[in-house]
Amino acid sequence: SSIKVADQWSKAVVLRLDSPGGSALASDLLWHQLMKLRAKKPLIVSVGAMAASGGMYLASAGSKIFAEPTSIVGAIGVVGGKVSFKRSLAEVGVHVTTIAGTKDPEKAARAAYMSPLEPWDDATRAKVRASMVSVYDLFLKRLSEGRGVPVETIATSAEGRIFGGVTARDRKLVDELGGLDD
Repeated sequence: SSIKVADQWSKAVVLRLDSPGGSALASDLLWHQLMKLRAKKPLIVSVGAMAASGGMYLASAGSKIFAEPTSIVGAIGVVGGKVSFKRSLAEVGVHVTTIAGTKDPEKAARAAYMSPLEPWDDATRAKVRASMVSVYDLFLKRLSEGRGVPVETIATSAEGRIFGGVTARDRKLVDELGGLDD
């Protein structure tokens, strides 16, 4: 759903964020809605204790971002992976067979790619990594666009790094130090 604001009743929108992040897809969908809102009126973001990962993704849509000196800001990164118990189970005599329902060996190899009972082969690992890199690159692009700062500047604060509010301001992740009252 879209974010709606009664134009005649508001001069700006203040968004209070306190989030360690979450889904990259949800963050991107919300970011688009916040950018539409920002095009209509100022969107002021106030960071509470934290705006990390998806929280920073959303904060970047702000016309101006305030953070407390003690706020945690950043963690611009994408992580992924899985645990496979196939070898451990084999050591205790439990053997697993995946039946894929296809004769195509490439599809069969990925039929259970999220199962904890099958490890990734090199091709699956490469596909998952490519997907993660794509999400990360989009993350940097969105922050760059929202903040009006080159991707190269954002990238120096990325890769999962987190900062206190003062350092986040110095790195152009936030604009001013202050809280909701400011």
